[in-house]
Amino acid sequence: KNNGISLSAGMNHLNGEAALAYSRIRYIGTDFGRTNRQRTVLAALIEQSKEIGLKELHILLQEVLGLITTDMTDGQIIDIALEFFPLLKDLQVRTQYVPAEGTYQFASIRGMSVIVADMNANRQLLIDTIMQ
Repeated sequence: KNNGISLSAGMNHLNGEAALAYSRIRYIGTDFGRTNRQRTVLAALIEQSKEIGLKELHILLQEVLGLITTDMTDGQIIDIALEFFPLLKDLQVRTQYVPAEGTYQFASIRGMSVIVADMNANRQLLIDTIMQ
């Protein structure tokens, strides 16, 4: 179902509902394509957040914190956000996915098609990405 959402080739501006629907599409391509769409949406959210002020960030955090579960307190998350807020405008986003291209193989385990990742190769790629 497209729920009245219309997309065209190229860049589209999506509201939250449309971005979530786009991120969850399972009927186009592979699971790798779906996770790529999720990374695209997250990268766009980060880019948009570079333009918000401290007051807007606090309002956003108050709204979002009620929707997530973590072992961190809301206060800890807000403290971290405030600490890193001055760095937000210059933030460079790098992404990596696991398993990375060329670091896995398909296998059949108990009749199920699965991906078997080379964990050492993926661990090193993640380290390399973080250290860039």
